[in-house]
Amino acid sequence: MNLKFKILLILVITLNNFSCISKKGFTENKQIHISAEKNEIVFLFFKIFKNSNSIKNQIELIKTLKKDGIIKKDFETEINSENYLTIKVYTNNQIVKIFKINHPLFQEVESFNENNVINKKIIELDSQEFSVRIQTKNSNSITKIFEKIKDKPEIELLNIKI
Repeated sequence: MNLKFKILLILVITLNNFSCISKKGFTENKQIHISAEKNEIVFLFFKIFKNSNSIKNQIELIKTLKKDGIIKKDFETEINSENYLTIKVYTNNQIVKIFKINHPLFQEVESFNENNVINKKIIELDSQEFSVRIQTKNSNSITKIFEKIKDKPEIELLNIKI
């Protein structure tokens, strides 16, 4: 009986050691999985300035916020203006998203004339703040902002890594 007990004890210790090895392996795999790419929503806050001394306006990044998550639905609006900004998002030197927004410096204002008819007029502001949100999976993304103003060619205003 003493021999059976020793064999049983050796068997339990051996199984316990194998059990610990497999747990260590599982923990290491789990850590690798955690470091994989994750979905992020990036909020970019900008200020754009009219620059009368230069060919192009200036744009400044004010703040960046990153939150884990997925944009459930893109609300892309149709641009009916001759003045707009194009935002292009690149990952690994390939375009992954392009969208347009109304130019923040050009605001459409409605007013009534003396005959009570609505008139629409475009006013140009000196500066304006705006924001965009971008879906990303890779912290290696680059965002470029291009400006298109009526009767002028499209030009790049900003190139930032997010």
